Amino acid sequence: MTDSSRNYYSDHALAVQAEYDRKVAAGEPIKVSDIRGIAEARDPRRHAYGSYPTQLSGHTFDGVPFYFRARHGEWELWAPYTRTEEVLVASGDDDTYGTMHADAVDAIVTRELGAGWTPKAGA
Repeated sequence: MTDSSRNYYSDHALAVQAEYDRKVAAGEPIKVSDIRGIAEARDPRRHAYGSYPTQLSGHTFDGVPFYFRARHGEWELWAPYTRTEEVLVASGDDDTYGTMHADAVDAIVTRELGAGWTPKAGA
C-alpha cells in the first residue's frame, strides 16, 4: 500500500494544518484540539519499522530468530540472530538509505525466509 502522493502527511493532516494556519493568521485563539491529527502520516506503514536505520526482528515460521536492518545504502538479513550465533542470510542495495517502506521489508523477509514469519512484539 504505497501512496503515490508526494506529501508525507495525510489529507486530513494537511487540512488540519491549513485550518491552523488560517487561525494563526487571523489572530484567533488556538486550542489543543485545533492541532490534533496534524502529524498523521499518509501511509502509516511507511516507517512502521523505523528509519535511519529501518530495523525488524522476529521469528521464522519454525521459531528461528531473525534480524533485518537497512542503512547506509545496504540491507542485511540475519538468521539465526542470537547472542551466540549470527548468520547473514541475504543482503542487497537499499536506495532509501535507511527509510525502507515496511511493505518492501516484508517482501524481502518473505522471499528470503518464507511465509509465516512474525515480527517480534513491539516491532
